[in-house]
Amino acid sequence: MQSFFQKNAGFILLIVGIALIVMSVVMVNNSNVYGEVGATVIDRWDNFGEDIPAYGYRLRYVVDGKTYETTMDDSDYMEIGTKYGLYYDKNNPEITMAVESVNTIYIPVGIGILLIIVGALFTLKRFKPDLLPGWIKFEQ
Repeated sequence: MQSFFQKNAGFILLIVGIALIVMSVVMVNNSNVYGEVGATVIDRWDNFGEDIPAYGYRLRYVVDGKTYETTMDDSDYMEIGTKYGLYYDKNNPEITMAVESVNTIYIPVGIGILLIIVGALFTLKRFKPDLLPGWIKFEQ
């Protein structure tokens, strides 16, 4: 006898895949809340942990003529004076995040698409196995 999750794996994968894509679309739609600015490293210190090199940085950036400062940790070593990309909240420029953290939006979209495809195949296997292409084999 199959468990609930085994019988409904296709539906579960479809729902999770759709949720990941919807979450990504919402994040992209909210991206107009953030502006991009180039910050300059003005101070650096060592934050060595358990054999992992890490550095703390103080960054200075200007938004609408007003100067702001923020701190961040990074494993990459940067010299004082290095330019670094930040996103800032347009409603409150003191709130920032690294550009790299926003650019990872494509990962959940790709995973969501993959889960939808696999979920659709499992659902077809359960309800309409004759619709599956001949090259797709499921072991019983």
